[in-house]
Parts: sequence; structure tokens; C-alpha cells
Amino acid sequence: QGHKAEQAFKKVLVSGNTKQKINASYTLSMLYLRHHVDDDRDIEKGKNYLNQGLSIIEAAEEPYLFDKVFNRNGYALFLYKSKKVDEAINLLQWGINILNGLPEHSSAPLHLSVLLYNVFQCYKYQGKVQDALEAIDNVLIIDPKFEPYLLEKATLLIQSGNYEESLEICRSVLELDELNATACSLMGYNYAHLRHFDQALYYYKQSVLFDLHNQKNFEDYLLLASQLGAYTEIVALFKEEHLQEQFYSNSKTIKIIVEALVHKQENQLIRRLKNELQQKGVQLMISNE
Repeated sequence: QGHKAEQAFKKVLVSGNTKQKINASYTLSMLYLRHHVDDDRDIEKGKNYLNQGLSIIEAAEEPYLFDKVFNRNGYALFLYKSKKVDEAINLLQWGINILNGLPEHSSAPLHLSVLLYNVFQCYKYQGKVQDALEAIDNVLIIDPKFEPYLLEKATLLIQSGNYEESLEICRSVLELDELNATACSLMGYNYAHLRHFDQALYYYKQSVLFDLHNQKNFEDYLLLASQLGAYTEIVALFKEEHLQEQFYSNSKTIKIIVEALVHKQENQLIRRLKNELQQKGVQLMISNE
């Protein structure tokens, strides 16, 4: 599909009107910078299409200012991928200043939020937590209830050691979506660091139940449950047929379930576990079965 789209936009780049050519050059750049499969990506080709688009914009009689800002936003992605992150930030700030100086426009907040979020991503990549927090706050001014942005902030607050404030952000996400597994996982992490282990275990378990295929959430729950000696909880989870493959995924989870089954003297389940692992080519030795 990507190659068909590429050929179609290349034709537009030759025969389209000015606006169509601007859009085509941007789309072609994004194919090479982001959307093609890994082997077909080429950041130099992406950069060249962006510069071609910029030439079209600057030669046009109309200003096409929004298009110029987004063309340079695309070029900031090229800089980011080239590890020139400070240059990317400066270019994005230029675009933000342009948009802030324009008259009220119906699409301006959407355009602005994209650039602000990209600034956040740059600071996050650099590990500048406080700058990243300020950047994500600027995005949230425009879109205060967008859950991914809120979760980004909650994660940054954890990195800065502000567990209580991170909890508040996670609670606001759960008010918007009570089944949000990521928010529950972060709640568990925060509560664990605040040493409220019952709440931590509860939210880690919720994160497992709300996203049954997330192995990290599953391992986080098992690890805390094991540390707390909550073997009954672990065994109860193991009895859930739809979760058993998660237990067999690696030696860490196998060790935890074996520990729980032995502690609870669940010999029938131990035999079943041995059989399941033997079918997968794993030998399990338990001395005190």
C-alpha cells in the first residue's frame, strides 16, 4: 500500500496544482521518514521531499504559512532522527511562534498542539524531565482531557519523584476511562513507592485484567504479589485459563508461580504446570512437591 501511495503522490508532485504539490511533497516525506516499512525508510529522501515542498511554498504567490510551518515541523522530525535534537527544538519553537502570532483560526489549536507535543518528545528524548513537564503542560492547556498526554505527564512526574501528583493525574485519567490499563499500572507503581502495598497490588491487578496481553503489567503484578507473600492471589490468577500462557512466558514468571503453588501445596496444579512445560520442552524440578 505504501508503494502504491508513493507512486500516486509522485504523479501529483509533477502534474498537480500548487497546493496539491505542497501536500504531495509532505506526504512523500512522511512515507520515507515514518510510514514505510523499516527497510524502505530513508531519512535523506524524506529531507529532500521536505526541501522540495519548501521551494514550492516559497515560490508561490500565496503565503501558505500553515503549510510552511508544517513542512518545517516535518524537517524537525528529520533533525530528530539525525540526533540533532536541539536544532529540532529551535525549529519547532519557530513554528510555534508563527502560529501564536496568527489571527484566530479554526485549525490553529490542533496545529499548535502537534508542534508543542513534538517539543515535548524532544525534551523527553534528551532526558530533560523539567523541560518535558513544562512542554506537556503547554499541550494540556490546549487539550486537557487527552488521555495519552495525561499519562505522559504522570510518567514524567514519577521520574521526578512526585508520586502523589502522578497519582492525581492517573485518577483523572480513570475518571475519563475507568478501564485504562496504563493508568492502573502507573497507580500501582506510585502506590508501591509510597509503600501503600494493598492499593498497589489492587491497581496492578486491574492493569492485568484490563489488558490481558500486556506482559509487563503482568510481571509487575506477580513480582509485587510474590514480594508481599500474596500466594493465594497468584494461584487464583493462575487458575484463570486465559492467563496461563502469560505464566509460561519466561523463567521469572514460572519461578513465581512455582513458589506460590508449592507454598499453597497445590500439588494437582503443580503436576499440570509440569505437563504444560514439558510439552513446551521445559523440564521443571520441584524437590518438595
